[in-house]
Amino acid sequence: MQQTSHRRNALTRVSPGKAARQNIRRAAIETLEGRQLFTAVTSVMIYNTDTDQPLAQLKDGGTIDYAALGTQHITLVANADAATSSVKFGYDGNPAYRIENGAPFGINDNSGGDLRDWDVPVGIHTVTARPYTKDRATGLAGAATTIHFTVTEGAGGGVNVSPTPTPAPAPTPAPIKKNE
Repeated sequence: MQQTSHRRNALTRVSPGKAARQNIRRAAIETLEGRQLFTAVTSVMIYNTDTDQPLAQLKDGGTIDYAALGTQHITLVANADAATSSVKFGYDGNPAYRIENGAPFGINDNSGGDLRDWDVPVGIHTVTARPYTKDRATGLAGAATTIHFTVTEGAGGGVNVSPTPTPAPAPTPAPIKKNE
């Protein structure tokens, strides 16, 4: 697919390769202007929305157990570096679930930093968090952080805990026969 560009009042064709080179050039100019080129999500935290305090880090393959946490009033917050101006969240197949401009980068709306509940049902879920250097998920995009997790209610385990395997019973030894 080709793009058109107006340059010096002349219509020119821009090949996909040229468009990519222009993006690289723009990124280099932004770096020269003192802006950091890359942005990153450093972690995703589970927060208690009643206290606005972190409960634990959510890692890929983790479990959120409402009973172990003692609350269902939670949300997820993406911690990001200083170059991040916005974070685009994906949730269970919706790549544009929510865009958050400004910290805290919560998956659910916040009002002046007051985090709001995120009603995530019991089950298996996937969340992605992609940082951007400008508001509204624009500017340069950093790498997406993807987390697959399970939400339970009363199954035990808290956060990121694997179930303890049940040990197999020890075999009963066979009786020894004596020669008479």
